[in-house]
Amino acid sequence: MYHGAEPACFYNKSFQIAVGKESLCSKSWHNLHSPALCVLKQLAPETVMKVKVLLSDMSNTFYNSWTSVINPDVNHTICIWHIERSWKAKIKNEDLLSDIQSLRYICNKEKFMAQVDHLQQY
Repeated sequence: MYHGAEPACFYNKSFQIAVGKESLCSKSWHNLHSPALCVLKQLAPETVMKVKVLLSDMSNTFYNSWTSVINPDVNHTICIWHIERSWKAKIKNEDLLSDIQSLRYICNKEKFMAQVDHLQQY
């Protein structure tokens, strides 16, 4: 799901059926995540145990709850939406921004390294 679609509200609305809350979206997701994760683990234990990577804004709050409530064997990485937002805020050269953004679409190691070398011109 695309970040701009308010995933926290999506998750909270999914949990409100189980926990009987009126609207969790108006409250902080991070304050409610442990009870919600307990419900999720009860509703779909096999599915949540398959999760191997959590994407977030690198706040440890959600990650810590996930590892304590559901599964400690999970990796945590930053969501591309947060990376893009940071790049757009900090990189004012449009050509440089475009060249950096192109890195995420390169699957070939040699092509990737060639693009990194190209970035040296800036």
